[in-house]
Amino acid sequence: WGNGVQGEVTAGAAMSMLHFAKRYGALQSDGQPVDLEHFVGQARGSIKLLLGMYKGVPGSVLGGNRDAWVKWTMKQDKWRRGVPFP
Repeated sequence: WGNGVQGEVTAGAAMSMLHFAKRYGALQSDGQPVDLEHFVGQARGSIKLLLGMYKGVPGSVLGGNRDAWVKWTMKQDKWRRGVPFP
């Protein structure tokens, strides 16, 4: 098991679940329907949180990265002077 979040994997999983539901209908597990919309909603919320926080979706996010990003944006050096965060 890993840790952290890979935004592109989250987005891909959400798109895959929506595609599956559209193409094949409701997913079943042990004869019970699985609410894919719930999981898509969770993935969507995660992506929206990253977009709001970083104005983009970084490849990987581990705990504490926002603090590092804030420090990076506040730091002035000769290589990044006046250059916005990518």
